[in-house]
Amino acid sequence: MEQPKDFRAVEESIKSFRQGQGDPKSLDGFTRQVSLSMIFLAVLAAFASQRSGAFSSAEMRKLNEATFKQAAASDQWSFYQAKSIKQKLMQGESDLVGLAAGGDAARRDALAAQARHEGADQAQIMKEATALEASR
Repeated sequence: MEQPKDFRAVEESIKSFRQGQGDPKSLDGFTRQVSLSMIFLAVLAAFASQRSGAFSSAEMRKLNEATFKQAAASDQWSFYQAKSIKQKLMQGESDLVGLAAGGDAARRDALAAQARHEGADQAQIMKEATALEASR
């Protein structure tokens, strides 16, 4: 079976190329350089991946801390509102007891004192809530 002339020309070109190389170690040197380059790139990629993972973890930790501080500030503001409501109720009840005919003066004074106490707590709670908001 006869091969086409184009195939024979390619075959002759390959043979002449192989014969022209002479030293097979020269190809090994090139292969070694390519291999070392690939190893270097792989190590560089692994290092970059490791650094990006560490950066990502640190940023997630900061985000978690900020979320925690925001929740603590929100809880403190809720506590402030609860104290405010309690103060207003005590003050209202004290006023009603004072307005009622034959009202108990001792009870009215006790309710008014409790309302003042709740109001005093509010200032401290507000400072704490503001400090928590500032720290996030």
